[in-house]
Amino acid sequence: MNGRGVLQYNTHISFDDINLYFAANQVMPSADISLSISSGDMNSYPFDSYNSDTFAISGVYTDLNGNLHPANLLISLVGSIHAWNVEVPYLLDTSANHDGTTLVAEIDIYRSVTTKVSHLQLTCMTLFRLLTLTQFHCALKTVLFHVHHL
Repeated sequence: MNGRGVLQYNTHISFDDINLYFAANQVMPSADISLSISSGDMNSYPFDSYNSDTFAISGVYTDLNGNLHPANLLISLVGSIHAWNVEVPYLLDTSANHDGTTLVAEIDIYRSVTTKVSHLQLTCMTLFRLLTLTQFHCALKTVLFHVHHL
């Protein structure tokens, strides 16, 4: 890719069983890929976290002489999901045919610290309100008891 984001060579990228082809002398367009969530428990809110299935990405490009070369790849996420943190840890590919040109990764998604803190603040406020109501109820019962026995 040159400095303007234009591909210098025809490029083929494989994302698991999805094949993407990009033409030389063109700006590489974005491609939407869907991943399945393989683990996570929403009942653990706000401490829930989720993981995608493991996926593999490999790429090759064709030089001007028609020879194939492995493409250097980097996975990056652009954008954000409000109140979530998203990471892409690279995993070691231990398959027998690993030739060093394939990235193996998964996506980890978990709640941001601010979401966890906000949830804990709301929980504490609710507990303090219950405590206050309990104290008010006990004080009211005591006053009514004394007024009744006068």
